[in-house]
Amino acid sequence: MISRALGQAIPAESETTAFSSSDSVFDAQLGLDQEIVKYQEAIRALRSRRNALSLIGRLPPEMLSRVFMFCQRDAHLWIREVSHICRYWREVAIGCPNLWSFISLTPSRWAEEMLHRSKMAPLSIKADLAYRVTQSHPIFSSLLQHLSRIRELDVHAGGDAISELLNLTESAPCLQSLILNGNSVHGYHLTDEQRVLGPNFLNGDTPRLRRLELTRFTLPSNSPLLSNLSHLKLHSVPSTARLAVPELVAALAKMPELETLDLDNALPPVTPDEYTISTSPPRLPLPRLKRIVLTNAMAHQCADILNHLSFAGILCPTMRISCVSSRSSPSEWDALNTALVNVQCTGKVRLLRGLSLRMSFGSMGLKAWSRSVESGPAPDINKFWQPLSRFLASRLDPAGVPVLDIECMCHAYTDSEPQQLLVSACKSLPLRDLQHLSISTDYQEMGTQTWVDTFGNLPNLNSIHITGKANNFIAALREDVIIGGVKQVPAAPPVVPSGRRASLRRPKVEVSGGLFFPALRNLTLEKIDFALLRLVTLQNTLMERCERKQELWKLTLLGCSHFVDGYMATLEEIVVDVDWDGCELGFTDEESEPNYSDDDDMYSDYGYGYGYEGYGYGDYF
Repeated sequence: MISRALGQAIPAESETTAFSSSDSVFDAQLGLDQEIVKYQEAIRALRSRRNALSLIGRLPPEMLSRVFMFCQRDAHLWIREVSHICRYWREVAIGCPNLWSFISLTPSRWAEEMLHRSKMAPLSIKADLAYRVTQSHPIFSSLLQHLSRIRELDVHAGGDAISELLNLTESAPCLQSLILNGNSVHGYHLTDEQRVLGPNFLNGDTPRLRRLELTRFTLPSNSPLLSNLSHLKLHSVPSTARLAVPELVAALAKMPELETLDLDNALPPVTPDEYTISTSPPRLPLPRLKRIVLTNAMAHQCADILNHLSFAGILCPTMRISCVSSRSSPSEWDALNTALVNVQCTGKVRLLRGLSLRMSFGSMGLKAWSRSVESGPAPDINKFWQPLSRFLASRLDPAGVPVLDIECMCHAYTDSEPQQLLVSACKSLPLRDLQHLSISTDYQEMGTQTWVDTFGNLPNLNSIHITGKANNFIAALREDVIIGGVKQVPAAPPVVPSGRRASLRRPKVEVSGGLFFPALRNLTLEKIDFALLRLVTLQNTLMERCERKQELWKLTLLGCSHFVDGYMATLEEIVVDVDWDGCELGFTDEESEPNYSDDDDMYSDYGYGYGYEGYGYGDYF
């Protein structure tokens, strides 16, 4: 077949054999090698002609190279899977300088060839020199010789590479993104002064710089790099070179297009006694700011920064604040809470539909979403799939990034202060449209009055997820909520959502009046101990809500202790949809499943237990 395609016959075997003279054998082998090469080239030519007849062969080089660009950031993928497929693809790839312009020094074996093939295209360089200094540093030095055409520079530096970076005095007219990470590895440490990007760094000439991310690098507040940025990230700034709030605000004034501000360990350490918060300073407008991150800072410093800013855009930016309170008094948190309330925004107020609260000893956390989000148990996933899981979560999370993410820590907290801080924050948030609430506590339950005052009258709150303890919340769902001997009355008439589902509950008794949490239809109880929350109490509460025409539609039980399969029938008589994970936890070998008879108090009159088994509701705040 090959001979017919080539229009010529394969030559007959020569008379030379293995017993012929060495010269004859050598000449015969040389002739055969030449024949093999000729036919291999012929076969490759035929394959190229055949590939040209495929559908993908219709794509012109310009379009095919554009497709290749989507694989550019992964050198391991595209160099082998693109340039080694066929002759046409290889010619298109080699003839596209932009395809070779993203150069990664992890690994570095392709770096020199990629630099050669990139010709004069703008370069994007990513170098991890913290672990491969000996191997990669010479190549990295040669790449820096092309600084005039570097568009993106992302360097994790250590050792001599830091000194080389600090000595860059050539202008960078094409530089748009500069990311420098100077975290030390293998015990190698440098002084703060050695990491200062002085006034001669890049000759102070970076007219296109829009993204600046520095970790363990510092630069003066008057640096030309701090101009016209759209993304600023300063992490782990040495304490001797941190900008005070007035200096930071002055630097931000040169960035009217700023979209992201990320500060972590970047503010000078000061005590509240040495610090005066500016309550009504001139506010700096940042109309394009979309996200602000303030982490590892004092609460009063975060409050001071927010008091200096005005967000004049369409919506307030998303905020992530992780702060530390230095003393047990909540005054610092109050200042931050006031600053959050007073953030000036000329645009539309962002409504909150999802809220997650976390209380633990010495810390509290709050997350809020503009979309409704229902949290569940963390998936049990092995380490191999964790990166994929995080990627999919970031892409598929229906709620997206929380618009407000606050964490406050203080080792001097009293037991009740995290609860007080959360309540103070919640009352300052626009929760009128809140649909889902998730709350987790590992040591102290939120008081019944706190539940009632903070969330009891929200008209759209239809889903609640509680992890840890739920005794006081169940008390807040009752027909009569007694706190301190006084009956609590809902502030508004009950809300009856349209399209109520029929249930399997017992016949209802028509009773006038409303209940707290009027829109609640879905309740999830996670890690609740039914040795403390007795089944009869939950049963009576659910029955009362049925009789008030405000019954639950779904009850979910996850990882609960001292709950057995026998309880399901009781709950399914009241709630249409009861979902239990089937885990019987908390029992010892000597304990057996409870066996209640008809005479036991589980089926007693549901008027019993309003005081929650002898405990006063007012004792839980």
